[in-house]
This record gives sequence, C-alpha cells and structure tokens, in this order.
Amino acid sequence: MRLLTFKQIRNAVTLCTVIITAIAVVIDSFLLSLIGVSIGIMILYLSKQRVTEIMRDERTLLISQKASTATLSLSIVGMAFTGLLLIILSRQGYADFEQLGYTLDYLALIMMGTKSYFDWHYKNQLGGQESGE
Repeated sequence: MRLLTFKQIRNAVTLCTVIITAIAVVIDSFLLSLIGVSIGIMILYLSKQRVTEIMRDERTLLISQKASTATLSLSIVGMAFTGLLLIILSRQGYADFEQLGYTLDYLALIMMGTKSYFDWHYKNQLGGQESGE
C-alpha cells in the first residue's frame, strides 16, 4: 500500500472515530465510544502494517523530537503558571480553585522531574555527556 493511501485511510478512520465518539457522548454510552475507538485503532494498526514506503527518516525524526520537546516545555510552563495563578486568586478570594492550582503545580513538578531524569538517562546511555574534571 502506498503512503498516500494510508494517509487517506487514517483521515477517514479519524473522522469516523470522532463521529462515533460524539454520538456516544450524546446518547451517554461509554461502551459505544470504547468500541468505536478500539476498532479505529485496530484498523489503523492493520493499515500501517501494509505500507511499503519509508514513513520515517532522520529528518522527520529530528522534527518530531524538536516538536515534542517544545510541546512538553510549553505545557509544563503553562501548567505551572496556571496553577500559581489559581492559588493566588483563591487566596485573594476571587475563586475557590486552590486545590486545582496545587494539583497543576505538582503535576508540572512531576513532569519536570521525569523529563530531567530521562534527559540524564539517555545522555548517559547514548554517551552524550562528558565527565567533568
């Protein structure tokens, strides 16, 4: 199968999955949503196995890596600032979202720690970190 055909199948499956999930939300059926998403995942997996063209090279991997790093960094900063803002507003009496603010800040802290750990781990594993003197 050609890559263009796979992309068309992927778009059609995504559209169908969104429609099925929207219908499931309207009729309040978790089972319908679960079945629709599961079938969509299976169709995408089986379609991807039949693609014969090269889907990834070094350039696309580098672009994906840079996009992922930027997204994660912006998400962490956004969560931390939103949490801080909610805590400050709650203490000033404007809103009662102090617990949500703390939750967002703790999640941002956990994500920062996890990212730092994996950065350290992969630098050591791949030999990207030089030993200091």
